[in-house]
Amino acid sequence: MSSKDRPSAENSVASPREGGEGETPGQPPDVADLANRIIEEARANLDRRLADPVERAKWEALHASVARALAPPDLEPGEEVRWFSSDGESWRGLAGRAGWEVVKDGRVVRRIVKVLS
Repeated sequence: MSSKDRPSAENSVASPREGGEGETPGQPPDVADLANRIIEEARANLDRRLADPVERAKWEALHASVARALAPPDLEPGEEVRWFSSDGESWRGLAGRAGWEVVKDGRVVRRIVKVLS
């Protein structure tokens, strides 16, 4: 066999990673484990950023702004409020809507759209 017929490190195919936690040899990592690792990393990153007083102030201002924007409307006597959302297909088609419905005597009297896709 000539040198060009022999396998080399340059032209060999790397084998899949094996033996990782929650993995079967030759198989990709479990999706749930991967998602949990991503979430843990995101939380750790957020904790590091929020340790900085300036970053914490920005985060708190953003949180307060979103809370105000999504807050339910003021109600008249006899009214109740409930959250509504269009179906998943409308969201995927970039036509989704969500917000508050004001209900009085079992009928929707107002709809306040707060979120659009």
